[in-house]
Amino acid sequence: MQKLSCLITLCFIFLASNPGYTQCSMATIAFDDLLASGTTVVEARVKSATPFWGSAGEMIYTRYELEVYQVFKGNARRSIDLVALGGVVGDAAIQVAPSTDLQVNDVGIFALKPSVYNLPLGYGQALQSVVPQGALVTYDPTAEEAYLLNGKTMSRAAVYEAVASAVGAIPVRVSSFPAPALNRITMPQIDSITPEWVAAGVGDVVTIHGENFGEGTGTIFFRDADRGGQGYTAALPWHIVSWTTTAIEIKVPHKAGTGTPLMLTSSGGIGFSPFPVNVAYAYNNVMSSGAFHEPKLIDHNSRDDGGYLFTLSNNTDYNGVSLASVEGVLEALNAAAGAWQDSIGLPIYIGDDCPMVSESVNGSSNDGQNVISFDHNEWDIREQLGEQVLAATISRYARCGDSEWELTDVDMVIRRGAAHNETDDVVWSFSGTPAANELDFQSVVLHELGHALQLQHVVNPDGVMHYAATFGATHHELGFEDDIAGGLHAMMESRAYSPPALSCFPVEHFDRQRRLGKYNPGHSCAPEDDGLGIEGLQAGSADYELKVFPNPKPKDTPLQLSVYMEASGEVSLLLFSNNGQLIAQRQVQLAQGRHTLEWPLPDVPSGFYQLLVQLDHDRIPVKLVIP
Repeated sequence: MQKLSCLITLCFIFLASNPGYTQCSMATIAFDDLLASGTTVVEARVKSATPFWGSAGEMIYTRYELEVYQVFKGNARRSIDLVALGGVVGDAAIQVAPSTDLQVNDVGIFALKPSVYNLPLGYGQALQSVVPQGALVTYDPTAEEAYLLNGKTMSRAAVYEAVASAVGAIPVRVSSFPAPALNRITMPQIDSITPEWVAAGVGDVVTIHGENFGEGTGTIFFRDADRGGQGYTAALPWHIVSWTTTAIEIKVPHKAGTGTPLMLTSSGGIGFSPFPVNVAYAYNNVMSSGAFHEPKLIDHNSRDDGGYLFTLSNNTDYNGVSLASVEGVLEALNAAAGAWQDSIGLPIYIGDDCPMVSESVNGSSNDGQNVISFDHNEWDIREQLGEQVLAATISRYARCGDSEWELTDVDMVIRRGAAHNETDDVVWSFSGTPAANELDFQSVVLHELGHALQLQHVVNPDGVMHYAATFGATHHELGFEDDIAGGLHAMMESRAYSPPALSCFPVEHFDRQRRLGKYNPGHSCAPEDDGLGIEGLQAGSADYELKVFPNPKPKDTPLQLSVYMEASGEVSLLLFSNNGQLIAQRQVQLAQGRHTLEWPLPDVPSGFYQLLVQLDHDRIPVKLVIP
């Protein structure tokens, strides 16, 4: 089953050539239709990437200079500008996922249209991609195989024929295609990859063993999770820990997905791995100053429990739609937030501190308020992001002095659909039981909240964070070894973060308490009766206390837990590796009162581990260190 999701962190869902949507909320559209929606179709290489602030000073964009090799449609010059939402400027960042997040030297076929963005003077001829991934077609590093967004793989020559046939014109060659000079004599051989399971974007290192890897540093390409594992994403120089002729140590980049990697040596040797890298979950990174950073969740709204509050919009301006006016929307939002809360204790509040607000998400609101809204004519998802996109989550980050990158604002915007937009053909189901021609609203929101947690896509059709969604299908439950493990990582890393004192000015990003706490049911939504029927999340009362010691835990000592039970019940203990693999578990029936438990853990390597303690629907994550 395919699923849905999204970040800006803008996240979208695609409609696929088969009836499926990607979860950042994208839908699948026929390849020929995507080509037809572009006024310019070119084969090109990304020559440079430059982020900049928009003319209103509220949105960051990135300008990608494309060096054109071949023109299939339009009157492109040798160099054209592709502009996309998101980027990093100084100590501020905005991200979009799935997004036009290209790397210099990426090559492919792009379908482009005139930009609708609010750009400064000088960008009058800038174009934007018709799909958020940027390129409709990407190539492998040999430039021999081509990967289409609909999952098809064909030769580059066959793609040329298909594109030319679809646009009905003979392509015009602008400059010669720079096919890589491959060294067929010293081809690398990959003998093994360890460990078997990793997490992406958290610093996990894989070691590749073999021979003929070359004296100089080459490039490792992982499978691209934003494309469902079709195509590759290159690890950047700062991901490489070491490179010798027989062994490579490399950190797994945040866009990597499960699948067989590919190696390109410095001398042009190409090596296809027979062994996969298995990615349990992926955590978002902010790329800055030649390094990758894991953004931290913080107490955004000065709540003493560290909760993120999503305020709901009742905007109707510009043909907008109030969330409260659509039957089933509020229940679906609360159910999705409740799934994350029940699984990892995520302090997210839907509709808390009511009433609703008239503000709507327009892609440029850095107002210190997290808002969920439908789109509208002034910020139509299809115009801004593409016809395939169903929903988007917009994440803003900032850092100050010695602080980490901190999530300071996160909004969610959702496509109105056919019921409220006569030009739209997306049909939502708000009941939780979609018909064969409908998309499940709750599943999309569940995925989007994962992006708000900073989780990225995974190549797992059964995972909530899989990139695609399917008509008539639902996904309302989180998986332990991917979705929940990733959420636990986000929560524990953020709760362990100690924000330093502010040393920069101005401090508009940091005028609130900066500490992520734990969910406190005393702060659940209790609005006045305004006729909207909004209900906040309800959580059970805290019916046990927990202490874990020693922590760090020496290898030769058992783990000890002190548990106080308000009432008798079964306690489940689950130990995960830092990349989300379940290592050990235990169930204990305890009576009312205080208990001390000893748990001799299996012999495991030194490192960080995640202990999940569960009682009924309450779960407490604990970060365990074994030196």
